[in-house]
Order: sequence, then structure tokens, then C-alpha cells
Amino acid sequence: MAKTIDLVGQRFGRWLVSSKSEKHGKHVYWNCLCDCGNTAAVYAGSLTRGKSISCGCFNKEGTIARCLSHGHANGGNGTKTYNCWRNMKARCSNPNNHKWADYGGRGIRYTPAWETFDGFLADMGECPSSKHSIDRIDVNNNYEPSNCRWATPIEQGNNQRTNTLLTHNGRTMTLADWSRETGINRTTILQRINRSKWSVERALTERVHFVRHS
Repeated sequence: MAKTIDLVGQRFGRWLVSSKSEKHGKHVYWNCLCDCGNTAAVYAGSLTRGKSISCGCFNKEGTIARCLSHGHANGGNGTKTYNCWRNMKARCSNPNNHKWADYGGRGIRYTPAWETFDGFLADMGECPSSKHSIDRIDVNNNYEPSNCRWATPIEQGNNQRTNTLLTHNGRTMTLADWSRETGINRTTILQRINRSKWSVERALTERVHFVRHS
């Protein structure tokens, strides 16, 4: 068996080795203190070969620096583009996120190229306005360039899984769109179809007539 080289006191990047770890296995691990204050047991080979130089803060700071150079992150307050990217990742990868059940919880993921903001920005470009946000064209598929666009709230509302679609005169639109076009309240349209058993054509075309009693 090869003799274990004592690494205590040695520095590897931002790691300072403090003691040998009690972590068992076929590899030797060392307890390390990162310059940022985090601690971890790091595999000896990763230290000596330069594969691990910090707890992850070095790469994180590099990402932040790139975002700053693009003008997208400033003191933790990102631009609309940056925040859309950050929130997208959280919905897909953080079980504690309040929208996890509708995204990561049902298998929605994002392309590996979008793990970094640089990758996301290269594919999607800048968010067109404060009213736009990232939207999946196929709501049952992943976040990736071919399935994503910048969309307005109305466009996103028309692209929800819970939408009711109605076809009239060869056109298929959401209930909300038909309501906007006809001027008939969406609840009235639904009641006509579901309760009164009207045809879609009648529900979308018949106006409400009020009878004035003398």
C-alpha cells in the first residue's frame, strides 16, 4: 500500500488543508477550509491534481463577474433577463421552490447549456421588455432553445395547460381570446356551453338582450 502523503497545512487554490478526514473508502480525503469560510472533505487526488481549488465559490464568482460585464447583475439585483434565467433554474431544480410541483416536480428540466447565464443569454438574447418572460411553446417539454420564446402575459396565458380551447368558423382560440374578441364575458360563454348546452357558435355570437318592463 502506498504511503499517504501528509497534506496538512498545504494550500491548493483556495483550499487550506486542516486535517485528515475520517471519511472512509478506498480514497483518502482531507478536511479543508476554503478562503470564503466553507469547509469540506476533499479527495486527495482532486487537490493534488488541481481538480478542486475551492468549495465552488471560485466558479460562482466567475459567473457573477461575467454577468456584471454584461450589465445583468448588480449587487444581487439582476436585470429582467437575468432574473428570468435564475427563476427558471429554481423552478426546475429546487424542490423548495413554490412552483416546483408544476415544473421540476413533473419532470420539466432545462438544457445543460443553460446551467450558466452566458449559455442562456447566447441562445435567447435579451428579454425584449419588462412585460416579457421566458415561455415554453410546448408546456409539457423542457426549457431549450427550440421550445422557448420571450412572450407577453397574454401569450403565456394562451399557452397554459388549463386553457379551454374553442373552435368557431375554422379558428381555434382560447376562451380568454374569444371573450376579448366577442366582448362576451368568459363565464357567460362557459355557462352557455356547459349548463345551457348551447353550441359553440351560438355561445360566441348571440348577444344578451335585456327586456325593459314598464
